[in-house]
Amino acid sequence: MTIPASGRGTPQAPATAAAATLALIAGLHVAWAHGSSVPFRDRASLHDAVLGGPANRPSSVACYTVAVTLAASSTAVLRASASHDRPSRLIAQGVALTLAARAIIGFAGMTERYMPGATSNTFRRLDRRIYSPLCMTLAIGAALATRNAPRTSTRIGYHRRRSPRTS
Repeated sequence: MTIPASGRGTPQAPATAAAATLALIAGLHVAWAHGSSVPFRDRASLHDAVLGGPANRPSSVACYTVAVTLAASSTAVLRASASHDRPSRLIAQGVALTLAARAIIGFAGMTERYMPGATSNTFRRLDRRIYSPLCMTLAIGAALATRNAPRTSTRIGYHRRRSPRTS
């Protein structure tokens, strides 16, 4: 068992914010899998703004897959910020790299190359103004989670060795 040596077992603020945002986006994907169009007025607007066109209609399974991936990413970022849990730190680093790559692709206007059919003007505008900056912000939060993890100690109940009694 490990305990924080510094006594600060709580996650850092950027990591907490990134993890909460990833969890919120996961929740949106679950709602979309159930047929909701939140926060848009209808499914056509949702598909145009989020997927780049009305022809792009993901299945419920695809929405759930993205939701599970985002939830796992959220958990890894939060765990990485609170401890030196190596698997969580590695996953959080992967999350940071993936989100940074997505942001760079969006800022460069190359999203359509990686997401065929994402051609609507609404999507392109939102990609540059909201999605790419959000991905970069989340990437920074995830990266900070892996750097700011408190140092841990595995020595629980460690006591100085007593010298043998001399009688």
